[in-house]
Amino acid sequence: MNHLITFGCVAYVKHNGPGLNKLSDRSTKMVLIGYEPGTKGYRFFDPATGRLVVSRDALFDEGQAWKWTNAENPTTEETETFIVHYELPDENPTTEDAVA
Repeated sequence: MNHLITFGCVAYVKHNGPGLNKLSDRSTKMVLIGYEPGTKGYRFFDPATGRLVVSRDALFDEGQAWKWTNAENPTTEETETFIVHYELPDENPTTEDAVA
């Protein structure tokens, strides 16, 4: 199983496309969140922009997990947790007798 990559590891995703010059940054540090179905690409989350990125071109650092409290992402705010309460179905449902 050498082809599987650790979920949540840090990845450096390569930039593609026009507008790059020879002194431009060529990659962005992101988090691996899975595999893109139907392609050979990976799914990445960019915490700096809050966007999902799909790419095949990346270098993985499987020994390093993303530090969600680091200073690289100052826009991250702690959010309050909430609990969703579901109504339980009636344990003794009644049915109307069919009139024949």
